[in-house]
Amino acid sequence: MKKYALESRQHAIHHSAYWKGNAAVLNLVITDVYKKYYAQLAEHFPPPAFDQSHQIMFVHRMLNGDRIYLPEHFTTKALYLGVHTREALAQGDTSFYFPTDANPFLRLACMRTSNIAKHIATELGALLSELKVNTTFQRLFEATLDFRAIGIVIHALETLHSSDIPPAIRHFLEGKLNPQLVTMKDRVVPHLLPLSTMLDSRMVYISLAHSEMKIADRYAFDPAFEDFIRKHLSMFDEHRLAEGGLKPTLMCNPNIYHGVDLPAFCLQPELQLEYR
Repeated sequence: MKKYALESRQHAIHHSAYWKGNAAVLNLVITDVYKKYYAQLAEHFPPPAFDQSHQIMFVHRMLNGDRIYLPEHFTTKALYLGVHTREALAQGDTSFYFPTDANPFLRLACMRTSNIAKHIATELGALLSELKVNTTFQRLFEATLDFRAIGIVIHALETLHSSDIPPAIRHFLEGKLNPQLVTMKDRVVPHLLPLSTMLDSRMVYISLAHSEMKIADRYAFDPAFEDFIRKHLSMFDEHRLAEGGLKPTLMCNPNIYHGVDLPAFCLQPELQLEYR
């Protein structure tokens, strides 16, 4: 474990630069969209800073059926990426408007039929298509996730007694067990990796989003566990999941072990979780 802890610390700076680099690339994509589609508009109305906050008026339905508009705040980048339209859709009513004193560039770029969010999505789609066939990027991405998951597990183990460590963690740190995916209604739950074996009823959940590890019985679905899953969901998936409606269907994936000879019943781990 000391070896894994050391490797994790050595890669910490690299990982930090990697994630910051991703954010920087997104900013470059937005800037390229400026130049490609909005150069003339920017000459007349300077674009606001990415982190500048703006007020948008969202419609809210009252219990008596009335509709009123209330202010919500978003950064420039969030508006460029269409976060406000997705949030309006998640609330069940797509009505919103920019106040009259809103930044002119922002209002015009976001409200056109072919808005800035669509242009950014097109540019990012082209970039992702290139990365899908880039084997160097794939290896670096997988290594980043591996070391990040290992670092989270190592940190969490500091609070566990050796007798409380599930076998799945030991197999994972020895390089014998692959993390799996969690899905909900056929959609992958992002930033959440489970570990488990048939030798133990405990599931180990590694949260890449919140840098924490949770151990729970595979059949225990109390409110605390549901809250843990919910905080990894998108706003759309969370709205689709009724309170108390987290029920799993456990699926088999025989390819989670790294060439290890184990008893036949161990080769049928219920690892990939489908929540309905």
